[in-house]
Amino acid sequence: MPTFSPPAVYDVPRVTVDSVDPGRQLFKRYSALPRGRSVLHMRDGTFIELDNPTGDQIAAALFAYIGGHIYDITDAEAALLVAAGYHVEGFDVSTNTINGLAGTIDGLVGTINGL
Repeated sequence: MPTFSPPAVYDVPRVTVDSVDPGRQLFKRYSALPRGRSVLHMRDGTFIELDNPTGDQIAAALFAYIGGHIYDITDAEAALLVAAGYHVEGFDVSTNTINGLAGTIDGLVGTINGL
């Protein structure tokens, strides 16, 4: 089963930039910590990335992948994410083409339209 982990950016400093505590000075030399970004699959088929989606934004999305989590997803979801430019673990594009998943995707679109 494919898994998806939303992208992360490494921009969270380990200590505040203006820290003068000698014990913290060493940590300024370490790389920044990751901060997960959320990916929302909107009902119109687009994907958007947000830092902190609101409850209304999540409710308006078909699927919400909240940053910092790993999601087990279907092959149809994986194909859509790969087509949108995201990396999906455990999904082989050469054997799982969009054409090969057409029936599954059509079923997913039918579900979307039924919501």
